[in-house]
Amino acid sequence: MSKQDNVQATAARIAELKALTAELDALKSQPHLDITKNGHVAIKGVRKFPICFKASELETVLEMFESGAVREFAVSSGVI
Repeated sequence: MSKQDNVQATAARIAELKALTAELDALKSQPHLDITKNGHVAIKGVRKFPICFKASELETVLEMFESGAVREFAVSSGVI
């Protein structure tokens, strides 16, 4: 392999890695769930830092969403 071929191959690999990095960053920015090392549920990708809940807190929040209380509050207060 000549020096020119090696440079072209390296440039192609760099471009491929940049594309993969951009794809990974796009996936990370989408909201997703994770479990922290403390066993809490973390919602990531909504804001700069994750939103973390203990199991008991998460149960309360889920009940509030399922009952419609969160949406009702947001609508009545003009948030959405």
